[in-house]
Amino acid sequence: LAGLTSMEASAEQPSPHHLQPGEHCIRDDDFVMLKRKKVTFDKQWFYLDNAIGHSYGSTFEVCNGGCLQLKKKKEEPTSETKEAGIDNRNIVDDGKSQKHTQDDIKALKDKGIKGEEIVQQLIENSTTFSNKTEFAQDKYIKKKKKKYEAIVTILKTPTCIFSIMYYSREPGKINHKRYDTLAQMLKLGNIRAGNKMIVMETCSGMVLGVMMEQMGGFGS
Repeated sequence: LAGLTSMEASAEQPSPHHLQPGEHCIRDDDFVMLKRKKVTFDKQWFYLDNAIGHSYGSTFEVCNGGCLQLKKKKEEPTSETKEAGIDNRNIVDDGKSQKHTQDDIKALKDKGIKGEEIVQQLIENSTTFSNKTEFAQDKYIKKKKKKYEAIVTILKTPTCIFSIMYYSREPGKINHKRYDTLAQMLKLGNIRAGNKMIVMETCSGMVLGVMMEQMGGFGS
């Protein structure tokens, strides 16, 4: 259950923290736990220290020790430069097409070889990769990248992203409220800048966060 009560109030002074030049960058004071804090997500852990100063939307690769290294975009090979087969009819999936064993891959990881390089070695040591169709090759690469590359993209986090994330992963924490339901609550509660609001909710702070974003730092 989440409820909103609106009390009209005269426009108040804006919060001392609103948009400033450079706010599109990840700042040291964005979160008090940004530095030296181990972040765990989907069984992958890393530290955010190296992300400070980079633009939101930047993509990083998780290196040894959980450090983030900025990942540069690489041009994908065009269909003209790719060597691909016509179809997959002669390819037998017997588990023997890969020359690298699991022990070899583990040894590469232990040496600190990046996931991107491991994927490239798997491609080079596959006896059937060049015979696969272009579609099958792309599918193979995506599968291996997902398994061996630890990639992190840091986004600016409006409440819509939080809401979608919670609803898809842990909906019970927000009482199974979709983002469109929160939008209706804002509309029916007449939430706007300059209001003085009283909030009672049991949605892990989601309703309060949506209201604060809607008010934009004006009001209380």
